This record gives sequence, C-alpha cells and structure tokens, in this order.
Amino acid sequence: AYGATHGASDIHFDPREDFLMVRMRVDGDLRDYTKIEKIYERNLITRIKLLANMNITESRLPQDGAIKGTIKGIPMETRVSTLPTNEGEKCVIRILDYSRSLAGIDSLGFNEKNLEKLKKMIKEPNGIILITGATGSGKSTTLASNIRYVLENNTHIRGNILTHNEPIEYEYDAIESTHSIVSQSEIPNNFETFADANREAMRRRPAAVEIGELRDKETI
Repeated sequence: AYGATHGASDIHFDPREDFLMVRMRVDGDLRDYTKIEKIYERNLITRIKLLANMNITESRLPQDGAIKGTIKGIPMETRVSTLPTNEGEKCVIRILDYSRSLAGIDSLGFNEKNLEKLKKMIKEPNGIILITGATGSGKSTTLASNIRYVLENNTHIRGNILTHNEPIEYEYDAIESTHSIVSQSEIPNNFETFADANREAMRRRPAAVEIGELRDKETI
C-alpha cells in the first residue's frame, strides 16, 4: 500500500546474506525502504508467489505472475517476477497505476511547450513517435495516455488501433469512441513475437499501431 500511494513504479525484494532488502523505485531511482529478517524471507516470497498464482514449489527457475486489486480506492494491477540468486529468490513487483493514464496526458508532468508538441504529434495521421526512457520513468503510462487522447478527442487517427504488448498492461475496453476501436494482442499468447504481430498488423490496414518494445532489427 505504501508503494502504491507514494508514486513507486516497482518494489524490489533483494535477498542478502543476512537480511531481505526491500527497495522502491520512485521517479526512476531505487530507494531503500526497509530490511526484513532472514527468517521471514521464505514465507514472504512464498506469500507473494501465491497471490500472483505462481508455482510455490519451484524456486530454481524464473517465474512471472500478476496480482490485481484495489488499494485505498485506487484500481491497481501488478506484474510479479521472481529470479533465483545465490542468496535466495529475488522478487520484483511492478505497480501499474491506471489512475495516472486515466487522468490524461495533461497530468503527466510535461511542460507547456513539450505538451503542445506531443499533442500535435499524436494528431498527425502519419509518422512515428518513439517513447524511450529508463525503467519506471513512465513510458507505458505515456503510451496509454496517448491512445486515450486519440480515443477521447476528434483526431485524424480513425479506425482500428492495434496494440502489441508483453504483457498487456493497460486496457481500453471501457472507453467509448465514435471514430476508433482498439484491438489488443499479447505476446506470446496471440503472436509468437513482436515481428509476427507487426507483419499481421500490416494486413489489417490499421489507423495506428502501438508496439510495446523494439527488441530486434526485424521489429524496428
């Protein structure tokens, strides 16, 4: 609850020799939060894995899961990943705060000049916008806010908007739009790779495509 209400994008549980260090990423920086005694480490990580629907008997392989819920009235979804290390299982919880993207691009902290530039780019019917930055800097929230802006405003982008993500983090089903509809695909559930999804997208004459990650030359 503390991380969710204090602007943390990630919570890290880092096993050390004598304790479990809990750190939170705020505005891209990892900050020490607390130390947990080593005797509680296994029970805590097991509890998190249970909530995330992971295999609690497997501690030698990386795992991924998710936890959904509402914290202090804020609809929250998290992505959970575990990784075995020499000192124990490391766990990272990524917090997805939908309220930030719901508030729109005006609330993301852009200065007035850059906000106008961004809105102008979003309204263009052709071209490419690259959103880059460090982990936890707000790339996914900015992407989601851009799509919400297209759906909620009378832009030149009209028709089918395709999104490719691994995993899907923000969903747009609840947004009513008279001119566009969003079709979301998850990698690898719907397509094996981002490149596969992009090739298929070109056959569907999309108005716009959101690609969650540019991992290889073929995708680019």
